[in-house]
Amino acid sequence: MLAPVGLFAGSTGIEGQRPEIANALLVDVRALGPDGKPVLDLKADELTLKINGQGRPVRSVELLRFARQPGADQGAPPPAVLPPPFATNQFAAVGRDVYLVFEDESISPSNDDPPRQAALRLLDALEPRDRVAVATVPRGGLNVGLTTDRERVRAALAQRLGRAATYENAEDSACRTRRTLEGLMSVYSGVWTGPAASVVFFSSGVLPPTVEMTLSNTRLGGTQSLCPVRPEEYQALAKAARASRANTYVVYLIDGAVTGVLGNNPAGLESVAGVTDGGFFSLGRSNPGLLASVAVETAASYVVTFDAAASDQEGKLLRVDVKTTRAGVKVRSPSELVVPDRRGRVGSRSKASSATEMLRVGQPFLDLPLRAVSFASRNAEDDRVKLVVLFETTDPSARLASAATGAFDSKGSLKAQSTSTKDDLGVSPAMSVIAVNPGTYRIRVAATDTAGRGGTVDLDVKANLSAAGPLSLSTLVLGASGGASFAPRLEFRAASTAIAYLEVYGRPGKADVRVSFELVAGDGDRVLARAAGTLRSTSFADLRLATGELPIATLPVGDYLVRAVLSV
Repeated sequence: MLAPVGLFAGSTGIEGQRPEIANALLVDVRALGPDGKPVLDLKADELTLKINGQGRPVRSVELLRFARQPGADQGAPPPAVLPPPFATNQFAAVGRDVYLVFEDESISPSNDDPPRQAALRLLDALEPRDRVAVATVPRGGLNVGLTTDRERVRAALAQRLGRAATYENAEDSACRTRRTLEGLMSVYSGVWTGPAASVVFFSSGVLPPTVEMTLSNTRLGGTQSLCPVRPEEYQALAKAARASRANTYVVYLIDGAVTGVLGNNPAGLESVAGVTDGGFFSLGRSNPGLLASVAVETAASYVVTFDAAASDQEGKLLRVDVKTTRAGVKVRSPSELVVPDRRGRVGSRSKASSATEMLRVGQPFLDLPLRAVSFASRNAEDDRVKLVVLFETTDPSARLASAATGAFDSKGSLKAQSTSTKDDLGVSPAMSVIAVNPGTYRIRVAATDTAGRGGTVDLDVKANLSAAGPLSLSTLVLGASGGASFAPRLEFRAASTAIAYLEVYGRPGKADVRVSFELVAGDGDRVLARAAGTLRSTSFADLRLATGELPIATLPVGDYLVRAVLSV
């Protein structure tokens, strides 16, 4: 019988993470061929760059791949891709993040199927490792965080996506527009994977800028401004989108509009696409596959590096113009760039006052690089599941000063919390233990270091034991020998062996239980090594510990799969 998957990370660190380049600025560029697929061999001498109308030499061009080779046989099954061995708050090109955002107050309940079908088609075109989030704006209500669980996303999309009234007057349209722009800014503030992320916004219409509605106030004998939709609101949206570095796609729902001041007018949505440098689609009932191109063109992107000038001060807005000399290739880039601060951040970030405070807010904190993983096992005291959360900073110079771990249910409610002690943080990886009822949770680890930096990392976990015939199993954990005890690890460097650890629960009667462990290549097919497992009894009659030692000294750098095979 197969146990849950354990993952072994090679010594490459986080794929796609780059060290900062001194005195350099970065701009994201996407290059598409005549067929709409990414061009993967663009060179620096094929690009021209102007900043504020003046030419700047291109220092380097780096290709980032987020999906399999564009142009591969789409009818063939995708190559096996291991999930990332841990969650991280640093940019990692292990897949894409797609945010499906529906402005439900502009979508008629009777016309919410076209956006649903378009979103489902896009979902089918993504790769298994791509994460998807679903949200409604402006008031929320539907909120599924980034996850690779496709059934969870499909269940969310099956809910009602349209809540618009049958008629909307000018005042309602203006106030809804203001709230929607604020909701979109909130979405962008939670994006932290840069060009690997895409925000897909579905709406039947918002008001364009420079529209100001007035409401007669007879008691005061005059008029007062109500919900002005000014250029400043759109400028704030543009700033949030630029800071996130995400791709934006605006989907205008032709058949979804309600009657009122907007009618079937896409001008406001065209303004949203314009200020976010986004793509624009018009979606009707006859073209549900319209968004398939999103999955194709976001498969790869370039980071173009150029030297900063003395006048490029922190916070300054720069106009950007990128072109290519290669025939038949179109390049897309932001029209503007904000000079980041010394830590590479654009705009202000919330200060990390405490780990507990960061735990309870929605936005990510990125100053302190963190990674984490969680394992499920039986809770000795009751029927809950014990989640062991391992976390560490990837900055070798950092020392953790405080940390808190929380488990949030699908409604965003905090169900369990743990605060780490000084002794807990004295080892790496640090360990936190919380007990929850069986189910699916978002685990957040929040931490600060002795320099005052703060960081958070989020991961989706299933708090369940795995059934194996008459037995049940914990999550398989990998580690090394820490003297007389087992020491779990998130990554292996300069190690000759990896120890697999598994808890086996239940009483199989007179049946003989045997266990072995296999080290499998990333394609999921080739077994590279096998090890006989040892079962050890404990003080609990229905609990045994299975361990095995796998050789890894000669393995090339990379990610591998470890699985346990039980026979009863």
